[in-house]
Amino acid sequence: MTSQSMPLPRGRRWLVRGILLLATLVAFLSIFAVWANRQVLDADNWADTSTELLQDPAIQTQVSAYLVDQVYTQVDVAGELATALPTRLKPLAGPAAGGLRQLAENRTVRLLNRPRVQDAWRQANKLTAEQFIAIAEGKSRAILVNGNAVVLDLRQVVVDLVQRLGGSGRIAGKVPESAGKVKIMDAQQVTALQDAVGALKGLSAVLPGLAIALYALAVFLARGRRRRTLMYAGTGFVVAGALALVLRNVGGGYVVDELAPTASVEPAVSAVWEIGTGMLRDVAQAAIIMGLPVVAAGWVAGPTSSATAIRRAAAPWLRTRPDLAYGGLAVVLL
Repeated sequence: MTSQSMPLPRGRRWLVRGILLLATLVAFLSIFAVWANRQVLDADNWADTSTELLQDPAIQTQVSAYLVDQVYTQVDVAGELATALPTRLKPLAGPAAGGLRQLAENRTVRLLNRPRVQDAWRQANKLTAEQFIAIAEGKSRAILVNGNAVVLDLRQVVVDLVQRLGGSGRIAGKVPESAGKVKIMDAQQVTALQDAVGALKGLSAVLPGLAIALYALAVFLARGRRRRTLMYAGTGFVVAGALALVLRNVGGGYVVDELAPTASVEPAVSAVWEIGTGMLRDVAQAAIIMGLPVVAAGWVAGPTSSATAIRRAAAPWLRTRPDLAYGGLAVVLL
């Protein structure tokens, strides 16, 4: 009986299994911690994601409707049309303003595709992200002193829309400072947010390393079964990543059902979820990709005829060309 096939004592066998399960759970949680830290606490990532959101056609439709509503709410379109029409045509100002709304939404969609507008959108979201992060990390004096809220400021986009719809500089100047401002968070939520962010930053730094340490401990304790336990460790990473992907897909269906009040809004909500959790998908896939070579390494070290053949074929290269061996390992790691 080889040392590799030696049975573990019952107590140690269950201890190793428990550590493997715990490590897989920690790896699963670390995927979400890393995603949240990178997505929420990085202003550039936030801005990039928001720009990708704006480029989606379904989201553009909903954003254009919101911006046009802001124009009609903040500017008396019918009144402005009436001042420009001859006296006998002034009664037509109201119907004309209503008919202009659909035209405005169509033009707004085209407007949102312009690089300058998308850059303004990106800068607005980046500014909001920086404000959000400063508040979350307790570095924003304004939020603590004045009790303000986190606000996404789209006023400049609203002003550009007024001008592109034929409004003069005088009309654009009537757009108040409060136009196009979307409140993201109330001031009373700041304390809870700061506590959550502090925990998130700690977890995103600790959990991945803890998962690897637990897998290493399981392999160390599985004397006589270390090769098989190494394969289980790699499988644990694969399982953690796969579960995160499944939860993302299931959660997307639930979020769309809960947040989409009508069928017309569902494509936009679905796109927001798909794009907003794109980085979560990437992190989960990275966990799977990291686990597969570990499983392969454990298998190649095994006693099967195919594994033995691979080792026999690789031996000359490993002995005479270690540069190629280490180069291949570097490629796998990348």
